[in-house]
Amino acid sequence: MMDIFKKIITCSFLLLLLGCDTNSLDNKKTQKEYENRVEQELNSGLRNDDIFMTFKFGDSENDVNTKFKRLKDNGKITLDDKKRYTYEFVFDEFEFNNGHATFLLKYHNNKLYQFRIIVKPNDDMKALGGSENSEFLQTKSEGLFYSLAMLYMEKFGHQIRRRNALFKTKDCFWINGNREIEISLSSGFVNVIYTDLSSLRRMEEEKKNKLRNEAKVTKKDI
Repeated sequence: MMDIFKKIITCSFLLLLLGCDTNSLDNKKTQKEYENRVEQELNSGLRNDDIFMTFKFGDSENDVNTKFKRLKDNGKITLDDKKRYTYEFVFDEFEFNNGHATFLLKYHNNKLYQFRIIVKPNDDMKALGGSENSEFLQTKSEGLFYSLAMLYMEKFGHQIRRRNALFKTKDCFWINGNREIEISLSSGFVNVIYTDLSSLRRMEEEKKNKLRNEAKVTKKDI
């Protein structure tokens, strides 16, 4: 009985993710919901710096390198043939959707503010035999996207969904204080992105102030 119930919940969730907002009013409503949630969380003053495994927003590059090495020594991650740190995503009920991940990090003033996990199906292009199998790879990526979304929903609860402009899916967002987690489908892989929204906003303000100051200089120069 429990297995049947879980399957019903899973199917309902997948239908929600597959749903594509074709109505521009619905898209604007979803965007407004997202913006309001961001403002609400940032104004709450809550800080949530936990990212993936032991990483945290504000870590220096040296901190991050030390943590990667420690995780490798403990067997949590490995090095691939390109010497990139790699993590294996394994799912209980959807093992055919298992994937391997690499990482892309962004820093501002030597402080980590964005942690991107690029998750690819275990059947990558090389194993599949070339680009003629790209359609199958994308199908595998969609399955991986659904499995990751379900996994994060089980841990973090209700998510905000926004239509993916390129694919017939909806990107998922979990926002808690300054931390945003985004899961989105791309071409042949899935993005899981942790972003420090307070740092991002501060950077945007710094950029605007820089442009204003440069504009003032230009006015004086002419």
